[in-house]
Amino acid sequence: GLGYYIWRILGFFSKPTGNVGVTQIGNLDAAVAVVQLARIQSILAAKKNVLNLYNDVIQIYPKMRVPQYRQDASLARVVVELAEDVNFELLAQEVRRRGVQLRSAYPPVRSSGDAGCQKNYVNSVVGVPSGRKLNKGDVERICAALDSAINVAQQDKLAIICRPK
Repeated sequence: GLGYYIWRILGFFSKPTGNVGVTQIGNLDAAVAVVQLARIQSILAAKKNVLNLYNDVIQIYPKMRVPQYRQDASLARVVVELAEDVNFELLAQEVRRRGVQLRSAYPPVRSSGDAGCQKNYVNSVVGVPSGRKLNKGDVERICAALDSAINVAQQDKLAIICRPK
C-alpha cells in the first residue's frame, strides 16, 4: 500500500539506523512512491468518502456499526463492529458465498489472561472491502451481504460475557 512506499522513500533519504538494512530502493519503487505522493490528497479524499459511505449505509443495520467513526478520518481500511460475537470463519464463508471478501480485523488471540474477552472482541470486528473506488451501491451490497450472513454465523448464546475488572 501507500504506507509501504512512503516508508521506503523516507528510508532512502535518511541515514541507516543500526540494524535497519533497507535504505535503498530501486527505480521502480521510487517511481511508484513519487506518483503516489503526488496523488496523496485525492487518495485520502477517496478513502474518506468510502468511510463516510459505510457510516451512512450501516445506519439501517442494527447489528453493525463503524467503531470510532470520524467524518474527517482517512483509514487504510474500514472495519465494522458487529453487535454480537460471531464465528469469523463461518461469517467469512457466508459472506463470500454472497460475493464479498472479509478480512479479520485483528490477529487471533495468543496471549494468556483475559483471552476469552479478547477473543470475543476479535470475532466481533471485521475488515470490509474499502477500495477507494467503491460507490454507494457497492457499499450497500456489502452491508446487505454482511447483515444476511450474521444470523448464520452467530455463536452459541452461552458465549463468555466480558466485564471490565
